[in-house]
Amino acid sequence: MDELGEHVYTLNAITDGLGNTIDLALPPSPHHRHKVTYDITRTISVIRPAEFSFHGCRPGHTVNLIQGQDAKLQIKAGYHDSQDGPWKLSVQFTPAQGVTVTGNEMTKAGWRSNRERTNWTREMEVKHEYKKFRAYVPGEYTLLAAQGRICRGDVLSPEVCRVVEVPMPKAEIEWRKLHEWFVSFGFFPLYVNAEIPHSSLSHSSGDVGVTANLVLHGTPPFQVFHKTAHNGRETTNSTIINGSRGEITLQPERSGSYVYQFVSLSDAHYNQVPLNSAPIKQTVHPLANAGFSSKGRETTVQSCSGNVVDVPVTLVGTAPWNLEYQVVGPAGSAEKKMVKGIKHNQHTLNIKIPDDVDREGGTLLVDLSE
Repeated sequence: MDELGEHVYTLNAITDGLGNTIDLALPPSPHHRHKVTYDITRTISVIRPAEFSFHGCRPGHTVNLIQGQDAKLQIKAGYHDSQDGPWKLSVQFTPAQGVTVTGNEMTKAGWRSNRERTNWTREMEVKHEYKKFRAYVPGEYTLLAAQGRICRGDVLSPEVCRVVEVPMPKAEIEWRKLHEWFVSFGFFPLYVNAEIPHSSLSHSSGDVGVTANLVLHGTPPFQVFHKTAHNGRETTNSTIINGSRGEITLQPERSGSYVYQFVSLSDAHYNQVPLNSAPIKQTVHPLANAGFSSKGRETTVQSCSGNVVDVPVTLVGTAPWNLEYQVVGPAGSAEKKMVKGIKHNQHTLNIKIPDDVDREGGTLLVDLSE
């Protein structure tokens, strides 16, 4: 029988050695003393063997196993006839090279090992299209055989699924102290009843922070968590690095003693794996920075009465500060001013408006020079 489906066979007649023939298709003769019934029909079902293979384990593609977790494997019945079910599958597991299997977890999951424990086998029952099971150990899982209630099943490719343990991410860290001499000059145009752009001045030398060069191992993107301690307070921040190399600069705005440390690392598979990195201690003298305290690029200073305009300045660095600035009038005349011994980081410059500008209006340029 070469065709699938149900085949019905009916017995039509029986002839004995003397030539007597009984036509079974006719009803029994009324002259028979006993009523005779004949079972003359047989139905034979021809079914196709079920086909099984791993699902999601194509050649060259492995299944990742995260440490402390399990990997989910799946066997799929490509073709199956429900009359032939359920099916029994035989799966063999061979541990990866260098992997020692204790057997407790495997035995609990239904695996049986050979005497040397070089491979393990497990019988599974499949009632539907998919059979899912968990893999706790890296290695090679092979579908050996399939047996239905009626027919022996066919094992198709991919019949092998490789499970690979993903290593935890790690980092190689190289620290470099930042020791800089930096000077920049800014100017501050002061408009009477007009707008003021923002600018700044910086001038300093010494240790101003650290830079960490990182070589990262794992699966990007990475998230590096680093901790900074200052005056008994700790703050933790994180930085995203999309490649295997990155650079992180930690540059405090306030002077004092600091302790920097990288505490943990995350990648595409693991979350906040601890890093055993040594802390770095540093005494920081940040770049002295003076900037006008405007919230945006421009602000408005208005003078309704008097001939003095207050211009707020924000200072960064170590007190006390000496701040030199000059006021340039509309005609180009410049007058230098010096404020010494500023003790607080918020200071107000009292800019005197020249008489001609006070009467007629105009523009003053405040230049932070040193």
